[in-house]
Amino acid sequence: MPLTVVRTTYSGEAVTLAQDLDISAYDIAVPCSGDGLPHEVFNGLSKRPDATRALSKVAVCHIPCGSGNAMSCNLYGTHRPSLAALAIVKGVPTKLDLCSVTLQDGERLTSFLSQAYGLIADLDITTEHLRWMGAARFT
Repeated sequence: MPLTVVRTTYSGEAVTLAQDLDISAYDIAVPCSGDGLPHEVFNGLSKRPDATRALSKVAVCHIPCGSGNAMSCNLYGTHRPSLAALAIVKGVPTKLDLCSVTLQDGERLTSFLSQAYGLIADLDITTEHLRWMGAARFT
């Protein structure tokens, strides 16, 4: 089985690699890292003109080798690289929910772990005139 190994050298490089990936030649991407490289791979696949096809064709796996390994823990139940590799080799598909957020400038970001918004601060500031409502102001 042919294998292509790419060592990234800068932050964001995996976005470009996934965006330019020949999906007819590859069916899996396996970042060996923390959660950052899988995040970049998902974002690269999402930025393609054929994003739906790319995301459904290319399996994104994860061998945990970083400080944050939540993807591996969620998919395989382990943060140990050897057990994650075994789970990948077994080839049992596991679905993973992705969240897509479009920013005001039109940039689209894809996330697989958690999302947070600065909504509470905005609500607090923009509802200042409703302070007379007390706690009901925030419900």
